[in-house]
Amino acid sequence: MKIKIALLTFPLFLGLGLAAPTVTPSADPGSTPGDLFQNTNINISANTALYSNQFNIQDMFGTSLGTLEPGHVIFTDGLGANATYTVTFNTLAPVVLGGYNLFLQDDSTVGTVTAGNPGQRSAVSFTLTANGNLVSTASLLAPGGSYSSTYGSSSIKVSDTFAPVSASNFVATFTGNNIGPAFGVRVLELDGLAGTLPGVPEPGTISMLVLGLAGLAVSRIRKSA
Repeated sequence: MKIKIALLTFPLFLGLGLAAPTVTPSADPGSTPGDLFQNTNINISANTALYSNQFNIQDMFGTSLGTLEPGHVIFTDGLGANATYTVTFNTLAPVVLGGYNLFLQDDSTVGTVTAGNPGQRSAVSFTLTANGNLVSTASLLAPGGSYSSTYGSSSIKVSDTFAPVSASNFVATFTGNNIGPAFGVRVLELDGLAGTLPGVPEPGTISMLVLGLAGLAVSRIRKSA
């Protein structure tokens, strides 16, 4: 008499991105409904130095506390070309993050009018980690490029969605361009999008599954007896 036991397998998702981040032209943003990173929901524990004390790092998360370009953040120019700018922040309680919208602006403009050297204050890449795990990487520009030449606008929106993760600690990292002397990246806003974790079976459902498997095993034993 032989008894065969069939093993059931289920797909397991480990926070893998659903698709590559998208980059589109965008105007200066308003607040995203349900923004998980809204200023009232976070504590900022560390950040790269800003361009001056006229900027406030909280403006990256939906406030207008700065006196120079209120609602925007510009990082220091002192780190030079290809610098890395990091902002670490914590939500007041764990959140389920399923994506983000990031709004950026450089000093280039479309057409013949230029507010600065095209590509100044741009980022060439962006990454986001949640509880120490990388959840998104976005390549934005080739070094020396600008938002206007690449996307047709000096203001862009970077969006990504991924398998939802529960976390409370986040690190946003921007890599600056090599165009100066205004190297510091300008960030208009970073918004967190809510996700939903895969459902966990109810105890009753698990019990029914176990009973069903047991019944199947008994049936096979009787047939082979």
